[in-house]
Amino acid sequence: MKNILLALLITLIPLTALGATKNYSPADVANAEANGDFVITSDVRHFNPLTGIYDLNGHVYVQLPIHGEQLKINADTAQVKLYNQEVNAKGNINLEFGAMSFKCDSTYVNVKERTAYVYNNILFKHQYTEIRADSATYCWKTKLATFKNASYNGEPKKANLQYNVMTGKLIK
Repeated sequence: MKNILLALLITLIPLTALGATKNYSPADVANAEANGDFVITSDVRHFNPLTGIYDLNGHVYVQLPIHGEQLKINADTAQVKLYNQEVNAKGNINLEFGAMSFKCDSTYVNVKERTAYVYNNILFKHQYTEIRADSATYCWKTKLATFKNASYNGEPKKANLQYNVMTGKLIK
């Protein structure tokens, strides 16, 4: 009897994982985006239902609804930890939140902390502002972005910069 239950459990875990890896059509994604739903798409993905971790490769797209806005991440690869509410992504990152965007090499997003950490070759755009930096953080609770080794609208700055997304201005 134990062997039958074990065999059934081993069979059900992959079926559960397959159900979590549905291939979304462009129309499904558009509807989910419009509704503000959580969306994960990629060329190849594996889901472990016991840990709640997605491993994603190729044309990764992750959309997270956060306080009425949509955090959208495009990447080459990513790991999404559903239970911890974390996203680690690498390669050709485009992170959008409202009217602002970051392009970078890698990012770590912690939804519980309400913070995105972006690294390497950063290009931040918001309204008429363009900031290039080595690393940055953005907290959507405070609406502040902090940049290290940054240049603001083409003018090199050696000091760290802090930008208020609500006012669209640097903080002195």
